[in-house]
Amino acid sequence: NLSCLGVSKEVINKLVDELVAISLPDFMENGRLRPILLASIASLIMYDQDVIRDMGTIDNAISLALRLAFNATNTIDPRAQSDDPVATLMLWGQIIKKNFHDINLDFQPLTDSSNSLQMINGINHIGSVYASLHQQNCEMRAQLTSMAASLERGRAETRQERRENEILRQNVASLMKQVSKLVSVFNPQVLPPSPSRGALDVSMMSSTNSTNRKRPHECNDAASAATSSVTQNDLATTTPAPSATAASSATAASSATVIGAVAANTDERSGAAASTDDNANKRPNIAKNYNGRDADEQQGGTNLHSIIVQAYKDEHFEQEQEVLFIPEYIKRPARFKDKAKYEHCLTLFKAVTSEEQIVQLMNPNLSKIQLYAVADEIADACLDRIVELTGRGDKGKMKKGYTGVGAKVQTLKSRFPTLTYQLLEGQQRLSFAGLR
Repeated sequence: NLSCLGVSKEVINKLVDELVAISLPDFMENGRLRPILLASIASLIMYDQDVIRDMGTIDNAISLALRLAFNATNTIDPRAQSDDPVATLMLWGQIIKKNFHDINLDFQPLTDSSNSLQMINGINHIGSVYASLHQQNCEMRAQLTSMAASLERGRAETRQERRENEILRQNVASLMKQVSKLVSVFNPQVLPPSPSRGALDVSMMSSTNSTNRKRPHECNDAASAATSSVTQNDLATTTPAPSATAASSATAASSATVIGAVAANTDERSGAAASTDDNANKRPNIAKNYNGRDADEQQGGTNLHSIIVQAYKDEHFEQEQEVLFIPEYIKRPARFKDKAKYEHCLTLFKAVTSEEQIVQLMNPNLSKIQLYAVADEIADACLDRIVELTGRGDKGKMKKGYTGVGAKVQTLKSRFPTLTYQLLEGQQRLSFAGLR
């Protein structure tokens, strides 16, 4: 600092005000940051000769500013034994540097006592650093333990979820079995109409049996007994009295009514049985259609995706690789009316399907998601190939119906007679000479 120079404050303040343009009150005289400013100027004066030596010239900003300030204030120290302010600058630099070395032990030679003191200070510093590192290590261990516990809890929850999922899968499988049983038991049929009630004369029935309806076989037995009674009376009496004749007529009329009712009931039962037999004959057709699938496959989609899915479900791909997408080996469902366009689509399938897709189609255990994914990939590849061959069109606006695609393939074959299978990039692709 500048206090080691032993000069008055007026000289120091005059030099500082000339050297530095102060605009902040804290750096002015008696300001709270004034000591920092004085220490900075003392450092500039102390290292002036070092700066000149390192720069190789006196013409640097710091040295020039110091000399201009000393000349402007005409700062001359009698101890410099010269009237040149620069000599005072050099003297002050030496005084400040000597004081700085005296008050800093690092610039003093080591002694036994100072060596021990530095060793103790070093050991204490190492101890403090070790304590800090140990504390950080303990905190990291605690965090690691907490993270391990959280991970273990997550694993336990995962295992619990897996067990619950397994139980749910078992429950779903059990429900599916029950549903399958119910579907197999369910056999929809047209129920026969309820038989119409026979026209029995209730007034002729006995009042004692009016609340208890007789069964058909009981009515049949009663009719037989009445008929037998009438026949025996007719055989026993050839010339009945008027009263006897009236009674016989009434009995015969009653018997005829009962016989007619029994006969009508028997006919209705026979008609119901015949209707039941007809319904039994209809059951196979109804069973084919009750689950939404028609036997001749009239219903369903008619796009490229549907051709592949239907062929896979009909097990047409469980053949040798060479016969895939050959019309002779793939049954054409009835809903695909145009045979030529259907076969054109098969030709396009054979051209764009990759080896990996063929292997997937020959796998009989594909899930529905996997099957639909492969079918979509092949359908998209068909549209890409059409755009590639025609050189125009936007695949995003093209439809995947078999009639439209088949018509485009037919047009390509007519435009390019040389359209053949060529081995391109390791795959059989539909192409022609000069165009990939």
